[in-house]
Amino acid sequence: MAEQASEEFPDTRIVISTLLPRTDTPPHVIHDINMEIRRGCAPLPNVHLASHPTVGTWDLYDGLHLHKERMGIFAKTLKDTALGHNPSTPPVTRSFRDHPRPPRTPPPPPPPPPQYEAEPEEATFPLLGPCPPTPFTISAAEIYNSTVPYPPPHPQQQRYAAAAPVPYPPHPQQRSYAAVVAQPTTTVPPPATSELGDIREMLRT
Repeated sequence: MAEQASEEFPDTRIVISTLLPRTDTPPHVIHDINMEIRRGCAPLPNVHLASHPTVGTWDLYDGLHLHKERMGIFAKTLKDTALGHNPSTPPVTRSFRDHPRPPRTPPPPPPPPPQYEAEPEEATFPLLGPCPPTPFTISAAEIYNSTVPYPPPHPQQQRYAAAAPVPYPPHPQQRSYAAVVAQPTTTVPPPATSELGDIREMLRT
């Protein structure tokens, strides 16, 4: 068709539009068809191709035809191509703004992390040595010994104590012969006369 129109109207600027996307045709099939159109129109000098890269299936109200407000943009692209103007391609975000997709349900927020009570830290104290004794310090053993009387000794213990040998007096230190000789001798006074008479009477009886 493009070749026939170019031959019949050689002095006319001919505009051919690429195929718009459809929901009943796979995207790769539409892409292959548009590539064939481009290759067929490339050698024809008076045939110009109008592309619509911003049009998508979201711009179709029934999956096949454009929405009414999108028809104006489609017609403007054809007009700019026919007049040789650089088509002012609207940004992709405009098509989303004109026909927004249904809002997605936001995912539920993640559950809050479990709260754990912090365990109290054990208080640490430096190791200290025993306190030095003071004049007023008294032990529990001393208090107990001072308040509890000792029981009386058993009778058997008393017998053992009575039968215990008496320690001998310390032995006098031995003296040398020279010390004994040098010691002065003590003279024993003679017995009195009365005492001798008494002794004689005792021997006679």
